[in-house]
Amino acid sequence: MKVLFSSWNDEIIDNRGVDPANWKDAPILKLPAEFDKGNNITAFMGWSGIILLKDNINIVDMCTRFIEKVQYESCGKCYSGRIGTAVMQKLLRKIASGEGEEKDLTQLSALADNISNTSKCSIGQTSPIPILHALKYFRDDFVTAVKNKKPVSNSNRYESKWTAPCYAACPTGMDIPSYIEFIKEWRPLESLKRIREASPMAASLGRACFHPCENNCRRENVERAISICKLKRFAWDYEDLHSISKPVNENKHIKEDKVAVFGAGPAGLSAAYYLAMMGYRVTVFESLPVPGGMVGVGIPQYRVPKEVLQREADFIRDMGAEIKYNTPVGKDITIPKLKEQGYKAFFISTGAHLSKKMGAEGEDAGYDGFVRGIDYLRDCVITKCYEVRGKRIIVVGGGNVAMDCCRTPVRNGAKEVTVVYRRTKKELPADPHEVH
Repeated sequence: MKVLFSSWNDEIIDNRGVDPANWKDAPILKLPAEFDKGNNITAFMGWSGIILLKDNINIVDMCTRFIEKVQYESCGKCYSGRIGTAVMQKLLRKIASGEGEEKDLTQLSALADNISNTSKCSIGQTSPIPILHALKYFRDDFVTAVKNKKPVSNSNRYESKWTAPCYAACPTGMDIPSYIEFIKEWRPLESLKRIREASPMAASLGRACFHPCENNCRRENVERAISICKLKRFAWDYEDLHSISKPVNENKHIKEDKVAVFGAGPAGLSAAYYLAMMGYRVTVFESLPVPGGMVGVGIPQYRVPKEVLQREADFIRDMGAEIKYNTPVGKDITIPKLKEQGYKAFFISTGAHLSKKMGAEGEDAGYDGFVRGIDYLRDCVITKCYEVRGKRIIVVGGGNVAMDCCRTPVRNGAKEVTVVYRRTKKELPADPHEVH
């Protein structure tokens, strides 16, 4: 990636004054996904520094706008974050308006350093970093703003996104720093409330999520990633295991509009939950006898206990969604018939219940003992678990499904289980913790 300037992660790339054809490359740089290419970004300021793609940015104005947003988002739980960022905002506004003095730069630098070292949360600890970088690498711009005694001007439009590496990596966009902070303060119920703003499936996610957030955790740079996934489980387990008042949906059935959801997997249950919280009358139609979709019949009991998953679905039911099990859609129940019953909207989330074919000769010949992975895991839940006691088993594949198909017969008394994979261990697609 070619940039005019970058201080990201303290790695300095400075191409100012250099012909663009000779700019040094910054290969490790990658802007967060929230800032897509369609936005034509010319500069970025965040938790780990500054990135400038063009030279049309007034760095003083950008720092002022950035710290205004930080101050607005400050939780106010610690003095450094609450008061410190307010003072930084005051100083930067003073400089940007043409009323600054050189002593303000010294005070601003000392204050930013103090806030970074004493704030309670990562927001306060990281937000001063780009300001410190700006004061160090663009000091002449600040000195000029002070000496000119004129307001700085900038025609650029600023867009803010409140994010973090873990936050950006989460498929649900969950506010991870916030819910971890609540647990740190021993406020697990408030943590769970924050989690449910992004997903009502904390119990199953806390047990079986592949947690890309942990692969992007900044704590990994110090020692190891925070156990973000397990903390989610803790928040749900705390509510589940204690005799406390459960949340109540104050908007339950305040609207007459009916919505049908096809499938009680994570997508269907999540849609039902948020629609119910908005007051709609939601009915979930599920062909299986259990909730969860592939979580319920594709992930073994030892990873996500079925009784836990059932209580998770019951919570969504209690919020106002009706769930009908053993009720397939397509024959006796059709969309036209449901429309006649007053349903006005339909959410289709039927899941992916088919195994991939290997493309190997004989796999469709119906050999006794040959079972597709997803079929095997589903049958172990709702119909039968194949008798494997004392038998030798071969599992073909190296993904997470293969690992579940390997560990399930081990638990059921198989004599020997062997995983056969076409590449090396290094290329195994399964999560490392599933392999070991």
